[in-house]
Amino acid sequence: MGPYAAARNISGKTILAMVAVVRATDEHGRVFPCSSHMDYAFKIGAMTPQEERFACMMGNPHDKSAKTANVEAAVLFVQFEDGSTWGDDQAGKGMLAERPQKLAYLKRLVETYYESGDAAFAALLDEPEPMSPEFMVASCLKGEADEKTSTIDLAKKRLAAGLQWQASGIF
Repeated sequence: MGPYAAARNISGKTILAMVAVVRATDEHGRVFPCSSHMDYAFKIGAMTPQEERFACMMGNPHDKSAKTANVEAAVLFVQFEDGSTWGDDQAGKGMLAERPQKLAYLKRLVETYYESGDAAFAALLDEPEPMSPEFMVASCLKGEADEKTSTIDLAKKRLAAGLQWQASGIF
């Protein structure tokens, strides 16, 4: 992996979701913007105070030799695990609105696995339209599965996390 920008939680509260933007300029003056929507309701857990996590790749993906000359970044929106927010609510509105759709897709994935087996589950993982909320869930599941944790085990864990946040009234 090349150079990347990370977000650090400098608040005293645990972060459940965040929207950040990064703008990297290379030594030739080419600008590479990145928008990062990080919703941990279905992922590895909320971001604790002082924790740092990946936000965006920086630089020119087509010219690895070009050096990054300048980086500007901003956090636009944060939702804390207690449901309170900071920043521009409009910046986080779309991400938060996708949660029920992502939860429904995770439920469907797990039900399909138990009712129809691994092949039907795998087919459902390949079904979502690119850039849809379901596609984002499927991409994360496929990208993070490994020898130790299968895709279905990740889906079950993410479903359980989402159901827990939903029961707490966060969405």
